[in-house]
Amino acid sequence: MKKIIPIILILLLTACVKNYTEIDSSEYTEWMGGEEYQLYFDSQLKKHYYPVEVEGKTDGKSNYFRAIFKKIPRGPYFMFRSTHGCITEEFEEINSNTLLQGYKKIWHQEFESTYGDRLHQATWVKR
Repeated sequence: MKKIIPIILILLLTACVKNYTEIDSSEYTEWMGGEEYQLYFDSQLKKHYYPVEVEGKTDGKSNYFRAIFKKIPRGPYFMFRSTHGCITEEFEEINSNTLLQGYKKIWHQEFESTYGDRLHQATWVKR
């Protein structure tokens, strides 16, 4: 029994590391202001790409966003929802409603904005 537990732990840790390293940080877009990011998002959507990860940050003067976009999977059924720059109250409502609609949250990140609000970025998928 003692030998089984370490093996299971190693397998679990290996799975976690694999998931963490599947996306290379070089895959992120450049940092953009909110409006510029939205325009970029719209252009990627037209090419059938969606953001699997969205990050935000501030430099104390402005808020910036970047993302990793992946091709929308082919198949009969795939939907996603993504947000960036949502204040906490707005995010909590969107998250609750989106989960109730059967989506799974695959990414969430938050940061303290230039004005001191917590801004949330997230992506949900439904297959």
